[in-house]
Order: sequence, then structure tokens, then C-alpha cells
Amino acid sequence: MSIGKPVWTEADFDQMNWHDATVHGIAFREEAGGADLLLDIDYIARWIEPVPPSEYFTFLVAPATLVFRDVWSIDGGLGTQRTLPQIDRISRRDAQGEQQAGSTLVWVVEGDVQLEFLAAGFRQHFRDHPISAESQMLTLAQRGGISFAEPTHLP
Repeated sequence: MSIGKPVWTEADFDQMNWHDATVHGIAFREEAGGADLLLDIDYIARWIEPVPPSEYFTFLVAPATLVFRDVWSIDGGLGTQRTLPQIDRISRRDAQGEQQAGSTLVWVVEGDVQLEFLAAGFRQHFRDHPISAESQMLTLAQRGGISFAEPTHLP
């Protein structure tokens, strides 16, 4: 996946893949009528096949803020054997009668971070262009530290 645009939403869900996205921070923000859940992540924009003789993938990784809007009924936990938690996948399903304040979907974040909640949708804000990396995560210097910024354009 090429980033192509600075903000992705639930309309882009089928094109997105959070496998091995590293989570650097989790925050909540009160908004009028609800709360948002924010994740500061390293999003892997592309896995690059090894070029022989190398056996290892390289990656294009971008720092991003993933914001779930109007979140409620949160359940889950955090457990990791790594230094920083990673996401295996994010899925969604119909709420089936659990609707409140426009929250029509149940979102499930699986991996070292295990969360299940209702939310109206999401926005993912890319804070910079992808960086070529040998690792699936960026250093704090590469990503500009911990951030929950929500830019609407790329630098």
C-alpha cells in the first residue's frame, strides 16, 4: 500500500493492514458527546521482498496517529513479551443492538494490545512519509518522538 493521502478512514478499511504495527502510545480524549481512543503507531506501508543474497524483508514505515471516534464499552488489556506492543490485526463487525451515539460497529484490535469496543469509525493520520527501514518499527528519532498529532497534510 502506498500512502497516497495523509488521512485514511473507515472507507479505506479494506485496503489497510495493521499487521506488525508497533504501538508507541495509547491515549483517550474527551470530545463533545463522547471520547476518542488514540494510538500512536508505526504503520508498515509496504513489506519489501528480500533481494538475494539477503534473506530478510525490509519495510517502508510511517509514523501515524490512529483515532477511533466516539468510543465506548471498551474491554481488553495489554500484554507483551517484546519491548513495545504490536498489532496483529484490526477487524470490525456489526454491533447488533449495542448502538449508542452513532457507534454502529464493534472494533477489535488483536495482538499484544487486545481491545474490543464500539466506535463510530476511525481516521488514520500519517505524520510523515514512509521511511525505508530494516526493522518493522522506527526509532524515536526517526518518528519524531511520541505524538498524537492529527495532520491533514504530509510535510
